[in-house]
Amino acid sequence: QGNFLRSCEEEWGTLMFFCDYHGPCTEGKVSERLAIFGLASGRAGAELKVMAAIETKLPGHFTKGLSDSCCSDEWGMDTLPLSSEDLSFALGKEGATRKKLARASGCILEYVGNVAYMVGTIVERQRARDYITWLMQQRTGPVFIDDSNRTDCTSIDVPTELTGILKGSTLRDLEHETDTFCFLEGDVDSSDRLLIFGNHKGRKQAERKVRELIRVRPRQPPSDNMAERYKSETMTKTEVRIGPVVAGAIESERLLAIQHTCGAKVTQNGSESIVLHGYEQQVSLAKKQVHEYIYNLRVEEDFIVPRDIPFHVFIAKGFDGKASVLEEIRNQTRVRVKIQPHEKKISLAGLFSVVANAKRELQTFLNSFVTHNVHLERSQLDR
Repeated sequence: QGNFLRSCEEEWGTLMFFCDYHGPCTEGKVSERLAIFGLASGRAGAELKVMAAIETKLPGHFTKGLSDSCCSDEWGMDTLPLSSEDLSFALGKEGATRKKLARASGCILEYVGNVAYMVGTIVERQRARDYITWLMQQRTGPVFIDDSNRTDCTSIDVPTELTGILKGSTLRDLEHETDTFCFLEGDVDSSDRLLIFGNHKGRKQAERKVRELIRVRPRQPPSDNMAERYKSETMTKTEVRIGPVVAGAIESERLLAIQHTCGAKVTQNGSESIVLHGYEQQVSLAKKQVHEYIYNLRVEEDFIVPRDIPFHVFIAKGFDGKASVLEEIRNQTRVRVKIQPHEKKISLAGLFSVVANAKRELQTFLNSFVTHNVHLERSQLDR
């Protein structure tokens, strides 16, 4: 389908089309050639995405008789069969776990049927294999890792009474924001060691966030002597302004997770704001996490073109073939765009930070657009 191919092209930066397509009902033809153009990594990712779609329709088409395999080439493809239970766990909601492992390992990872395909360098493929293996082991018991010779691991000693804040959604958010794979070593209820896997930049970001959580979070539950503990600080209250679009995308569970992590009270005030109340350090950390959460929300917002502005000025190419205003903004911000000329509406979709940037660029162009009315007499028109 065209929409599927376009989504693959967008995700992997490729150009894809059928080489010998003769219509939807060509008699006698059992297959058609699909051409994929682009960088090696992009072509591999798009190919695996297509293979996964075909395997869903024709189980066993690519994976029948396939076993665990490792390619000895520097750049290549490995396969790892998974059980149905393991596959569900390794996939995650809407593929979130698969994407997390791929980002952390730097490896192209796709599940074709019940087989994990890993494409990349030897190091990237080995990391992806390790991460999947450890993830599967977590289903049945504690996991212990010897990280003495690993260059992709950072370990942090965590006070056992604080391990509760590094479970569930808090840890998932940390992984999503830093492109890492994290888990508590051993028994998660009594562990005092957090392992962070990924590239150097992501691990540093994750480590900084975790140490900030440890520093700010009270080590004991709220008690009568809380005021004594924070006698050097004052209670404070602040607001994070939001709008209807952001308010509609916010999940109350995420705000509760931030509240649990930081210790500050986090309350959504309708579609106007998010109110933060607590000690200064708690509020400061909560505000930072709320901002990060909002910037990474997926939203869709409409940009309405004023009546007195011709809609075609946004979509028309320049006289020299230069890209249109809308094309330039889309290329710069990577926002998804849908135009509705009859309603003079441009729909923008993507991360909130991306949509906000695109909307700002559109408004900047709109502010620079000049409309000048020229009044002519009837005699002038006749001439």
